[in-house]
This record gives sequence, structure tokens and C-alpha cells, in this order.
Amino acid sequence: MTVVAQQEHRGVVVQRPGGCAEPKTVIQVGNRHSAVTAHFLAPDDGAEIMAGYAQRHPRTAQRLCTFMGLPSDGSEAGFREAGGSIPFVRLDADTDPRLA
Repeated sequence: MTVVAQQEHRGVVVQRPGGCAEPKTVIQVGNRHSAVTAHFLAPDDGAEIMAGYAQRHPRTAQRLCTFMGLPSDGSEAGFREAGGSIPFVRLDADTDPRLA
């Protein structure tokens, strides 16, 4: 496998094999590698995710919006609007062991 892109954030490494723009990738947490398929979520799904996150972590959600330069007045509607503009990605575990 040739690593074209690698990102590390808090011990999680994401690698994209090959040079094509397909959503299959390998993530690494510690020493464990897992094959996954990435899916960009619809803006409505992102809005729902952000609204739920803001209910559980209101101060952190507000800081995240500020950090990302997204307007939010701290209301549920404000967090939904911000979440609709964040490109959320869902990672689904692949069942094919040859991918890991």
C-alpha cells in the first residue's frame, strides 16, 4: 500500500491508499489498523449532529463554532445552521479483511 495522504490528530492516523479519490481508507488508533469507507453526510444530518452535540456540550460547541469561524448565537437554531456548513464524514467499518 502506498500512502498518499496521512493525517495525525490526537493519536489517530488516517491513511488513503492509492492515488484515486475513492472513499476507502485505513485508520490507525494506536497500533490497530481498521479498513473503513468514508461517506460525507448531508447538511441536514450535520445540522442534527451539531444540535445534539451542543445540547450535551454547549460551551465546547460554542468554542468549536468560534474556532471554525462559524456564526452561532448559542441557540439550537444557530448550532443547526453551523452544523449544516460543517463537512461531517461518517466512517463505516469495512468487513473485507483484505482491506486492513
